Parts: sequence; structure tokens; C-alpha cells
Amino acid sequence: MEKVFFKNRAWDVYFDYSVNEALHLSAREAKDMQDLFCKIEQECEHIDAITQEIVWSQIELMLNYCNRFYQRQFITRKSVNSNVLKQLDQLLNDYLIKIKRCTGAFL
Repeated sequence: MEKVFFKNRAWDVYFDYSVNEALHLSAREAKDMQDLFCKIEQECEHIDAITQEIVWSQIELMLNYCNRFYQRQFITRKSVNSNVLKQLDQLLNDYLIKIKRCTGAFL
């Protein structure tokens, strides 16, 4: 019987980000992900009867970590924060335009 990995999971949501909405990883998390890539690469150097299962397991672990990082962003990100950031962005844009007009500089 063939295993079906990632059944009923919407992994495509990870690829539906805008440029300013990347997953945020700590240095440790980034290293953990890099280590998983290295393990997959090492496993593919010496292929045997269980290589495919091990590689699939590493990929599934990687996607589980991505799910954790993705879910964490919704815990810490609220619409209030979004409004504050929009207001800050507008204030900074207005300020830079004002400086440009006063100095004639191009920013």
C-alpha cells in the first residue's frame, strides 16, 4: 500500500505571500531548516532501500516547521498592528516627501 503524505493539507498557502509577508525565522530556526536540507542532501548521496522514506520524513518535518512558523505569525499579528504599521508608513512617507521638497534632494 502506498503512503499518501500531506493529505488534506493546504501547503500552497506558503506560496501565496506578498514580498513583505515572508515567514520570520530566528537564527536558530534558520539553522534548523538548513540542517534539514543538509540531511536530505547527505541521504541522497548514499541511496539504499529506505532512502526515499527518510527523505520524505525530512521533507514532512520541514513542512511541519513551516506550519509552526506560519501559525505563529497569526498569533502575534493582529489587525490593530496592521493599522499602526499603515499609519507609521504614511507618516514616514509624508516626512520624506516634506524633506525632499525642502532640500530638493532625491531620496
